[in-house]
Amino acid sequence: MKKITIISLILLYIFIPITKIKAIEIDSEYAVLYNLNDDEIIYEKNAYEKIKVASLTKIMTTIIALEHIENIKEEIQMPESAFNDLDGYVVSGIKPNETITYEDLLYGIMLPSAGDCANAIAIKVSGNIDKYVDLMNEKAKELNMNNTHFSNPVGMDDDNYSSVYDIAILLKYALKNEEFKKIFTTKEYTTTNNIKLESTIIEKSAPYSINVSNILGSKTGFTDDAGNCLASISKINKVNYLLVTAKADTNKPNHIIDALNVYDYYSNNYSYKKILEYNKFIKTLKIKNGIRKEYNLYVDSDKYMYLKNDIDIENLTYEYDGIEEIDSKTEKIGTLTVKNKDEVLYTYDIVLNEKLEFYNPKIYICSLAAVIIIMIIIVIKKAKRK
Repeated sequence: MKKITIISLILLYIFIPITKIKAIEIDSEYAVLYNLNDDEIIYEKNAYEKIKVASLTKIMTTIIALEHIENIKEEIQMPESAFNDLDGYVVSGIKPNETITYEDLLYGIMLPSAGDCANAIAIKVSGNIDKYVDLMNEKAKELNMNNTHFSNPVGMDDDNYSSVYDIAILLKYALKNEEFKKIFTTKEYTTTNNIKLESTIIEKSAPYSINVSNILGSKTGFTDDAGNCLASISKINKVNYLLVTAKADTNKPNHIIDALNVYDYYSNNYSYKKILEYNKFIKTLKIKNGIRKEYNLYVDSDKYMYLKNDIDIENLTYEYDGIEEIDSKTEKIGTLTVKNKDEVLYTYDIVLNEKLEFYNPKIYICSLAAVIIIMIIIVIKKAKRK
């Protein structure tokens, strides 16, 4: 009998449908994910630690160039010094003293992650690499990238470090520049001297037949200390995401696999839900000395939140915290807190949406006193006549 009971329990456990969403697991040691629609971090993993970020550095290299070059289609010559100290680093195929454009260099920096293009931009914009790096660090300070220091435009490790959170701040800033966004979301480009440049995300995913169509824009990075790094954006179900990861396995493209898994997880398990509806009744308040005696509180607009799909909106609770009576001096009424069980989802500030009319107590008292006096006078006069 005991055996039958145990077997029954085991079978019951096996065939009960499991609906709980598992937490996302990634190979990268550092990560931060933004929902750009709300400009909110929705996932992080060691996001603020100082780390080597390899060629994610080139995001800064590129945006600094775009902010200092007047015409990116201007023709220039590739400086010979751009190739110094690049043994073991990717180069574009452009030859020393060859005529190209600033635009060619920018795509060379971002797509194949070419070190010669990064150095060339620095030399052409500032005269030498050190002055250009100063511009990079000034911009980092301006953006409050507090765990960041750049020592070169290429992403060589030495004294070059940041955090995935800081890189996310930088990328959000850079994407406001339309030319940067165009370059960042391009996967193939042919230079004016017919060199075909291809994004490293295509190159590294190709041997594994990984579909990278959900990654709309990207910049990869790699050194032994940094591991495989990736800054990317995606848009799924009208939700814009920005993800930065670092220190993934270097034996396979786990940085790309991580990004696709993260985007897939959040797009499948989260969505926007209406947690407050326009004109939802909240509470009735009394009005002190008002022409009206009561004032009904209502929600003044719809509110949507990006939430787990397994949250039942019908079971949300709403807690009012505020005044019970309105008077002529009332400025703030209170708040309405939206909760899912014990978790606070949103706090809605309630304000007075219309102008209320109040009696002036002094005038009222004076008027009442005047009426009483008049009545007394009338009574006295009547008494005298009698």
